[in-house]
Amino acid sequence: MADAFGPGSGPGPAYPVGLRADGTLVLAPVGNFPGPYNGNKVLWVVDSRRYPGPVLIRGLRLDAPGDVRFDDGADPPDAMHLPPPVAPTDWRDWPSYTRVRGPGCYAYQVDGADFSYRVVFRAIDEGSS
Repeated sequence: MADAFGPGSGPGPAYPVGLRADGTLVLAPVGNFPGPYNGNKVLWVVDSRRYPGPVLIRGLRLDAPGDVRFDDGADPPDAMHLPPPVAPTDWRDWPSYTRVRGPGCYAYQVDGADFSYRVVFRAIDEGSS
């Protein structure tokens, strides 16, 4: 992956950057986000050399009922739509937040015109291991 972004998770061409090497998302301290969803920063990067098209990112909880949301607000969106580049580029990036209601096992569902895969991650409270 591009050195400028840090390590990404999953097979690509779209990668979440900001998870620990073991696939853990450390949730921000309670009160950093409004409403029932906590979360933390996750940068999404796309290797445009491998895939120059749009990407849809959704999520789900795997160990109990629940969902994954993205970005800010008390009722954040349940999907991210990453558009194709407007000019030729090697890498595209989108700063975002991953939002969940609490600790647990989750997955991103990453879809493009010619790929579909999941990136599983664990969300933990700050100070947990």
